[in-house]
Order: sequence, then structure tokens, then C-alpha cells
Amino acid sequence: MSQYLTMWLRGIGPAKVVQSDPKSGDLFFANAIPWSFGVLHEAAEREGVFSIFDYAEGHDEAQRRAEIEVYGKPEDELDDEDPEISDEMLARVRERASDIDPWYELADGLETARALLRFFESNPTALTEGGKFAASIPDELRAFEVALHEAQKRGCQFRLRWSR
Repeated sequence: MSQYLTMWLRGIGPAKVVQSDPKSGDLFFANAIPWSFGVLHEAAEREGVFSIFDYAEGHDEAQRRAEIEVYGKPEDELDDEDPEISDEMLARVRERASDIDPWYELADGLETARALLRFFESNPTALTEGGKFAASIPDELRAFEVALHEAQKRGCQFRLRWSR
């Protein structure tokens, strides 16, 4: 199964899943980063910045809280005796989860991207020891940085979401 990180912009919505093409509005897409949790988390700790994964935390909890508000309990606990989920209910859950999910400042994301890039430039062995996906981390961090600059032009806050 594939995993991806995509960028969402406050007031705009999700970026499309296309490799960093700012002209098309597709701001960020990463598939090596999700498979490199350990090496990225350790680098962030050493540099004293948020891990890139910190910008993607909270969505599952926000989704669960929104489901409880709309359905009365989490979706995975619904059974045959519960009313059927309508399109309207699904839309309310999505909207409520979006309200609950945290948004982040672009400056914080830029600080993370730059610190991690500096770390890997100074410590290239971290990439060679980080597994088969780690070699692509610098390219994806640069794409993240470009996307944050594009989002800055739009005056948006951002968050990252896991996709499969």
C-alpha cells in the first residue's frame, strides 16, 4: 500500500496529488517522506524543530470527534441499528473535522524544511543509512519549501494530510 503526504491550505482545500507544480496549483506531494519517519524525526529532534509529521498529526482525532458530533459515535462503532449515513451527514463530518483539525503557520513549516535540509546536507550518511526511500528526502523537502512559498503568496495557513 502506498502512503503520501499532501498539503491542504486554509480556505482553499487540498492540493492535488502531483509532484510540485506551483503553476497548476498542485503544491506538495511526498511519497518518500512517509516511509522515512525515523530518520526525519531524529533529524528534527537534533535540529530542535517540529518534525514534518507534526504538521500531519491530529486528522484522525479530528475525524473521530466530528463523527461523534454528527453520528453520536465514531463511524467504526455504527451498526445495523443505527440510521444510514447520508451524503449530508458525510459533508457535515468533513466540515466539522476540518474545523477541529489544527492549522499551522507557513513560517514554522519553512523553518522545519530549511533546518532539515541543512541537517541532511551536513549529515549525508543519515540518508544512506535511512532506508531505500531516504535518498529522495532532500528533493521532497525542497518541494515542501517551494509549496510553502507558493502558499505564502496566497496568505494561507497549511496542514499536511496522510493519503493512501
